[in-house]
Amino acid sequence: MALYIAFEKEADSLIKKIVKTFAGPYVHTDIIISQVHPNRVNTAYSSFMGEGFGRVFQRDFPFSNETHDFLFVDITSEELRKISDMCEACVDSKKPYNTKDMVLCTLPLRRPREKDIFEAESLFCSQAMILILRSCLDKEHPLQPLLCRIHSRTTTPSQLYNELKSNCLPIVSGLPFLLRS
Repeated sequence: MALYIAFEKEADSLIKKIVKTFAGPYVHTDIIISQVHPNRVNTAYSSFMGEGFGRVFQRDFPFSNETHDFLFVDITSEELRKISDMCEACVDSKKPYNTKDMVLCTLPLRRPREKDIFEAESLFCSQAMILILRSCLDKEHPLQPLLCRIHSRTTTPSQLYNELKSNCLPIVSGLPFLLRS
């Protein structure tokens, strides 16, 4: 079992073009839980504009080496179980998309009140990644200091990538075992 974070760099819609213009090269991010066991399905989770928090199974993965960059997050099997359970809880609760914070996250000097995953009524993609990891990784995990330092409601996918890349392993050639291409 493994955990990856996918960062989309393709701007194939007007909204993504706007995000790319104002917030950097990455326009969206997903958590990918990879199951090694042959009977388990690899699953990606994220918050999607117009849909809320959802899941995509491997057969429908939109990922490719050309459209995404990937970071490997070193975690224990217990941390992975917690992340999987938290993602499923967000799907089951139909957490809506946080349009307001996504639109305002690049405004300088904006510091809205931080909320944890249980308080947040809605989530945008990078906010979800931060809150899920912050909530599910062990307190001693090397990413915790970083996750506690960044503000989930004002961090874009590009900023999250820049924060994580020095503490996670970049997957240079993509994830061929996960990708349909």
